[in-house]
This record gives sequence, C-alpha cells and structure tokens, in this order.
Amino acid sequence: MLLLLPEILVSFLALSLLVLLCISPNKTCTKTICIMAYVLILSGIYFTALASCGSNCIVDSIFHNNYIIDKLAYGLKGILILGSGIIILYIKNYLIAHNLFKTEFFALFILSILGQIICISAAHMLLTYLGIELMALSIYGLAAFNYSKQISIEAAIKYMVLGAIASAFLLYGISMVYGATGSLVYSEIFNSIADKSYNSTIMLLGVIFIIAALAFKLGLVPFHMWAPDVYEGSNNASVLILSTLPKIAIAALFYRLFSHVFYDISGKYIMIFQVIAISSLFVANLTAIMQKNIKRMLAYSTISQLAFVLLAFISSYDKSNLIFAVNSGMFYTVIYVFSAMAVFSILLGLTSVNDDLTINDLKGLAKKNPLIGFGLLICMFSLAGIPPTIGFYAKLLVIQSLVHTHNYILAILAVVSSVIAAFYYLRIVKVIYFDEITEKLPEFIQTKSAKLFMLLNLCLLLALGIYPKALIGIFQNIIY
Repeated sequence: MLLLLPEILVSFLALSLLVLLCISPNKTCTKTICIMAYVLILSGIYFTALASCGSNCIVDSIFHNNYIIDKLAYGLKGILILGSGIIILYIKNYLIAHNLFKTEFFALFILSILGQIICISAAHMLLTYLGIELMALSIYGLAAFNYSKQISIEAAIKYMVLGAIASAFLLYGISMVYGATGSLVYSEIFNSIADKSYNSTIMLLGVIFIIAALAFKLGLVPFHMWAPDVYEGSNNASVLILSTLPKIAIAALFYRLFSHVFYDISGKYIMIFQVIAISSLFVANLTAIMQKNIKRMLAYSTISQLAFVLLAFISSYDKSNLIFAVNSGMFYTVIYVFSAMAVFSILLGLTSVNDDLTINDLKGLAKKNPLIGFGLLICMFSLAGIPPTIGFYAKLLVIQSLVHTHNYILAILAVVSSVIAAFYYLRIVKVIYFDEITEKLPEFIQTKSAKLFMLLNLCLLLALGIYPKALIGIFQNIIY
C-alpha cells in the first residue's frame, strides 16, 4: 500500500474534486484548492526525500513486473507532485482574474498528473499507453478551457487532432513490438531482444513508430507544428502546465524504453535520435529569434531545451557512460521544468489583466519593477545556460556526457545552438533593462503565497548554480 502512496494520493484528490463538482457545480472552493496545493507540496517533498535517501521500502517492480517502483520512479513522482502544488499557487490569481478558476480545471490538472505518474512507473506497453492518454486528454481539455476565445478552441482542436495521430502511431508501434516479440511487458521484450528471438524488421518499424509518437509528445522537430499555435492560443495557466511537468514523464519514459528495453538494438535507430536532436536545436532556435509573441518564443525555446535532453540519451548508448548520461538527462529535464515554472510565474502575474503579451510590452520592466525584472533575468540566464545559474551546469553535464562518448560533433553543435539561443534570451534582458518604459507595460499582480514560492524558485536557480553538487547528489542517489 505504501509503495503506491503517490498514486493513491493523486487519485484521491482527483476523485474528491470530481465529487465536489457534483455536489456543488456552481461553487468554487478556493480554500479547498489552496489546502490541496499545500498537501501536494508537502507530499512531494516527502516522496523526493524518501527516494534520495535510498529507502529500503522501495522495490523494483510489482503486479507481476507490470509496474516499476524504484528510486527513480519514486523521486520523479515526488518532483511531479511538488511541482503540481506550486503550479496551483502560481495560477490561482490568473484564473480568478480571467474567470477561469473552476473546480473542473483543477480536476483535469490532477488527472493529468495521475497519467504522468503512471507513465513513469509503467512496465507494460498498454499501461504506458493508458498513462499517456490520461495525461494527454486532460491537457486537451485544459488547452480549450477558455472556450470564450476562438483562438483557444482552434489551438485545442489542432492539438487534439494531431495528438490523436500520434496516439495512433504509438499503438501501431506497440502492436508491431508485440508481433515481433509476443509480449507487451518491458522485461520480456528486453529478454527477447537479448536472446535474439524476435523479428528484427518488424521490431525496428515498431520502435520507429514509438519514437515518432514520443517525439510528438515532446514537441521535437519535425513533430513540433502544434506547439507554437497551442502555446499562443491557450490560456497562460494551461501553457504553464503543458510546458513543464509532462516533459518529466515523457523523459522518464524515454529512459525506460530506450536506455533499457530497446537498449540492445540502439545501433539500429540511434541515427534517428541524432537527426531529431540536431534538427530540433537549430530549427527551434533560429525560428525563436523571429518571434514577437513571448509565448511563441517560449514554445520554440521548449523544443530546443528538450533537444538537449535527447542529446543526453544519445550519449547513453555507450554502456560505460549509461548512468552518467541518464543522470544528466533527467537532471536537465528537471532544471528546465523549474526554470520554465519561474518564467511563467512572472508572466502569469503580468497577464492578470491582458492575456496577450508581446516582447515589446516588457520594455522598461526592470525600471518600473526592479525585483520582477531581476527575476526574469535569472530565468533567461538559466534557460540560456549562463553562469551562475543552474541552467549552465545542466547544459555542461549534457555536453560532458557527449564528450565522454566521443560525440564531439554533437557537442560542438550543442554549443553553437546554445550561442544562437542566447540571442533571444538576452534580447528579453535587453528589452526589460535598457529600453524605455512603454505605456503597455502591465502591472505585476500575484498572491502572497505565489510570490513566496516564486522567490524560492528563483533563489534556487541562482543558489544551485553556485553550488550544484547539492542537487546533483540527490539525483545520483535516486538513479544509482
């Protein structure tokens, strides 16, 4: 029972919200939602601490090897639950201001977290599919939640239709893997590959379809077409949810599948990963430079950030570097997520009145509100990988992992793409610090609790950049 405590907690909260919605459909329980946020934060801290301390109560698998509960799963679930609680505090004021603070919004959000948790621990292909669909369908609803705006509906429909195609790819890939090995259980598929008792052609086609589906979920090139439009059309609270926590779940799924289940045939598809990663780095960064809408810019930024995660997994195909590569990839994903959360915590405060925000609307922000300007500077530095923020160390770990496996060309391309990306991140810094104040400059409006966690978030991005060993030590304990 204790092994499934994260799943039980999140399921209980989701069902409680649904029951609450049935009892009082027209009543918004603000206090209940806030209490839930703090419960999630405290629980997330507990689960993460339990995993990092290497608790003996955490086993490898349950339910006949169909569900994995190891330190990595427990730690990532803790981070997801912690992040979900913080996000609720960040989005509260924004949702109230835009008349979107409704119980069903949070029910969908918590259900998406449950789907992500299932993805992290799934050791059966169909269970993986169910987790992905629970996560995706909830997020489709969140994307369309501001149904009074046509652009929001259009973005959600585009996301849902393309997402359905990606789901079809995933199911087709899973069916091919089953046809090649006769099993859907991760451990049995791994054993079939190790014993060479599988149809190699069908297996490779299945793996390619699975890669395409997961690349869509991450928004990697060439499966990125939906991302900028969905980011721009959706309300900012939904964009914060979409652009952060699901990435941890999909990165964990990449680890389970491509650094374990299909690891012995990695030579057959590693070139696909390399092409996707390089394309994502340069297409996203070069396109982001031309963007005027800040949410579209952040959409392309997310694509390039996740390409770095893929680079880490590429370097894991040298067995001597496997642990370091996975460590650097998961570390980078979590650092990106909390950097993006910090960015959106500021943007949510600036868009409490007007949902649309361009880069030029931020002109002179640091002169009017020095603390918020400095906070945005820290966020941009972390995303760009500029010291002394933790984003620099995260990028350094990925590049070191590539160098360890003699992927020198990929390492050089990663550095070059980071220089390109620094242009549009530093452009934000230039606009908020050196341009004259514009009449469109919005007021920053957030709750006290959101401001407190935003301050902690920003301080951690800076403090951990100065002393990164504290955080990397936690990840080593979780993964080793």
